[in-house]
Parts: sequence; C-alpha cells; structure tokens
Amino acid sequence: MPIEEPTLWAQSKFREWHIGHLHHQKEIAAEENGVVVRTLRSLSPTDAWHYEKGLVAAVQSAEAFLWHKERGLLARFTSVAKPNLD
Repeated sequence: MPIEEPTLWAQSKFREWHIGHLHHQKEIAAEENGVVVRTLRSLSPTDAWHYEKGLVAAVQSAEAFLWHKERGLLARFTSVAKPNLD
C-alpha cells in the first residue's frame, strides 16, 4: 500500500491489514510502525485437504468491521458458522 499509493497512505489515519488463510484467529496486540495486522478465521468448510492438514477443529467464521473516518474502529461483528456435528 505505501508503495502503490504513497499519497493516500500518508494521508491515512488508521492502518490495518486483514489477512486470513491460516484457519485460526490471531491478532498482533501492539501496532508495529502504526499498522495493526489481524489474521481472521476462514469460512472454508472441512474437506479432504483440511483433514489431511489436521484443521478439522477450526472454527468457521466471518467478520465485519465498522469504521468511522475520524474515530477509527467502532465495532467488530463476528458470525460463526454452525458446526457440523453429524
């Protein structure tokens, strides 16, 4: 972002990266260089690949973030998929 859009990056007040391919939730508690990195869970269901990798107990969920232009992050909403108990 700072390389592709240096002007917009410099003007930004709040900086976060949302990544999410690790099938678990993880957050860096402290900002690093003014950037928060959030690793989000996946909605991906368990299939043969997940089973082989031992990811059968991963919680499926999706998240949404509500931002205010001046005050930053106001709310975070999480929707957890119904677990397959069959």
